[in-house]
Amino acid sequence: LWSRYAFESEGVFIAYNSVYGHTRKAVELLAKLLEENGTEVIARDLARDDWAQCVADAFKYRNTVIAATTYNGDVFPAVREFIDRLKERNFRRPFRNLRRNVLRIFLLLTAKLFRLTIPTQLKLMMRFP
Repeated sequence: LWSRYAFESEGVFIAYNSVYGHTRKAVELLAKLLEENGTEVIARDLARDDWAQCVADAFKYRNTVIAATTYNGDVFPAVREFIDRLKERNFRRPFRNLRRNVLRIFLLLTAKLFRLTIPTQLKLMMRFP
């Protein structure tokens, strides 16, 4: 499957780094929400987990999410290195409605983290149809 760049699983791989723990909490919440909807999820901390396994997981799962903190105007070095390793291996996935989906996921996570009421969540979602 790797030679054809085909995924092996319909699940989601989340690659992240977290300096102060906030990104980790957001990733844990996202993983929980996805798992509650029956989606297989694997999350790996790029600063602590095995690089070979992280790259393998990115190719294994249909969907890949990268959650990163910023560092000197760029992403954290471990995340930059991970992206470079994926590019070296010609990693590619189709991005349909990426901007809209990213905004919806961000709004959902923000609403959950800040415990916004359902009407407030709906108002936020209506702004990004």
